[in-house]
Amino acid sequence: SRPGLISRCLYRGESFITPRRDGRLLLGTSYDPHLPGMDDDVDSISVGGAITKLESAFAILPCVADCEITRVWKSWRPTSPDGVPIIGAYGGFNVLLALGFGGLGITVAPAVAEALAKAVDGESLGASFYDFRPDRPGLRV
Repeated sequence: SRPGLISRCLYRGESFITPRRDGRLLLGTSYDPHLPGMDDDVDSISVGGAITKLESAFAILPCVADCEITRVWKSWRPTSPDGVPIIGAYGGFNVLLALGFGGLGITVAPAVAEALAKAVDGESLGASFYDFRPDRPGLRV
């Protein structure tokens, strides 16, 4: 790409384009279907995954059609068994959990960190974190 083509992250649905300082663009998605047998090879993606990302990138920024693909990779982002993050006190062990965010971890990290810091000081996480509690029905931690 060219330096300065975009100056901030652009999003569309679950896909994004992130500018790098050297002018390269990172195209990605927060969610991708899990394909059996592809876990060990982080330097490749499926053709379907590539098409999905490229179509989304083109919809966000049509001039990406003129860009060169220089590298592909993937990494799995852990989620909880029910797909909902786990935030709160775990059992009677004086342990606070904040995990299972999938691709949203960095997005919600400031709010979760602030809430957990207050919990360490003895404050309640409050009603806004109730649905994320480790002891919610149907979840086995």
